Amino acid sequence: MMIRSEQLQAFQDDLNDAFATKLMSHLQTHHADAVSGMPDALLRSRIRYGIRRAQGHGLRRDCDIGTFVALMFELSPAFDQSPRAREILFEISAHPDDRMQNVVDLMTDEDWEQAARMGDDSSWNGN
Repeated sequence: MMIRSEQLQAFQDDLNDAFATKLMSHLQTHHADAVSGMPDALLRSRIRYGIRRAQGHGLRRDCDIGTFVALMFELSPAFDQSPRAREILFEISAHPDDRMQNVVDLMTDEDWEQAARMGDDSSWNGN
């Protein structure tokens, strides 16, 4: 039996949709100020975009992807474009499962302030 790449992509999309639903509930409960008043369809679209962005940085674990997406809502949708966040996320000697925790652990208050200034609502990829 041969599984085509389209079938694998459809399976991945289904997994991402299920995770987006779970993450949406988490954000509405634990990050309510950052998502309040946002229509569900827009919130879901932005979460899906965040999941893709996190995966683009090699993040694989739900907890890491969830942290990444929460930071997009709490700080800036482009927080990962700040120099220090980029440096940490692209550190090739770090295992992908360690990168998000390294961001949390290694960024200084000044780094976080700079990350919060990155981008604006237009950084949500047109969403």
